[in-house]
Amino acid sequence: LIPKLVAPQTSGMIKAELINLAMEQKPESVVAALEAMRDRPDSADLLPTLDLPTLLVVGEHDLLTPQTEAEAMMDRMPDATLRVIQGAGHLSNVEQPESFTAGLVGFLNDRFSP
Repeated sequence: LIPKLVAPQTSGMIKAELINLAMEQKPESVVAALEAMRDRPDSADLLPTLDLPTLLVVGEHDLLTPQTEAEAMMDRMPDATLRVIQGAGHLSNVEQPESFTAGLVGFLNDRFSP
């Protein structure tokens, strides 16, 4: 699963940390979490009803939620902003923490600062 979660150029150190984190989990917990994600109902019809500022974050190399899918979600939401994190896959907050944090803080400052 690691190749689907991170960008190809993600360091071996980060990949090893993710593998170690996964290996620390109980197998039944991992199975339950994966089954819950697989079996969750589609809630895309709720996107137009979200009446709040929303930040969508996607990695440039995200294979699980590609940028086109994030753009389609954004187009259905009344007040959404999309931030693409360069050099990251699905785990952009782990792979590019500075860029992720800057995007989040910028969004919060733009939307919620007096």
